[in-house]
Amino acid sequence: MGDTVLSMVSLIIGAAVNIILDPIMIFGLLGCPAMGIRGAAIATVIGQLIGAAAALWFNRVRNPVIHVRLKGYRFLWQDVADVYRVGLPTIVMQAIGSVMTFAVNSILLGVSSTAVAFFGIYYKLQNFLMMPVNGLGQAAIPVVGFNYGSGQSDRVKQAWKVLLPTGVVFALCGTAVFLLFPAQLLGLFSASDEMLAFGIPALRIISVTFLFAVITILCGYFASGLGNGTPARTLKEQK
Repeated sequence: MGDTVLSMVSLIIGAAVNIILDPIMIFGLLGCPAMGIRGAAIATVIGQLIGAAAALWFNRVRNPVIHVRLKGYRFLWQDVADVYRVGLPTIVMQAIGSVMTFAVNSILLGVSSTAVAFFGIYYKLQNFLMMPVNGLGQAAIPVVGFNYGSGQSDRVKQAWKVLLPTGVVFALCGTAVFLLFPAQLLGLFSASDEMLAFGIPALRIISVTFLFAVITILCGYFASGLGNGTPARTLKEQK
């Protein structure tokens, strides 16, 4: 529909709920029992459910064009193939993120439960940076696709000239915040002294990668807008 604001809001709702519940359920605040890793997992599921409910509700009440109805519905394999031609690489990209999270948590379990909790906190903090970047990329897909399909290559190039510099600004701002205020960021989650000891240098080191990650993500979205999702998947795998 091109209404990226509602898309952003639904993602923010899920992430905000997750971030609020994480310290409460991990460390046992506000009368909630301390559940550690289990609490982080439950908080993530609750955040995803509420975010999904918000997205469905927005489409129900704010989408004037598309209304899903079963009456007159015809299943066409060609339509499915067209969707998956572009969509399958995106599915793989999302799966790679989940596999990465599982692998990192498995490694950190050998260090300490605090290390696992720190990774969960970092992942939520990173979402605040990546949400506007993903919003830029998702907004670029229809703009690039429509103009590429109509042969307006100048507008495709113009979209790229706007997309990449804007993403770079977000990346540099995120890097600056993580470099300058790591203790304050972790303090939002009532981080223990143990977490601060390795979490502060860890956030500073990780922040150096933000610029490269943002460029990778935006290049992938741009390739998807051109109708070829495979480069997007390849870039994600390399990242």
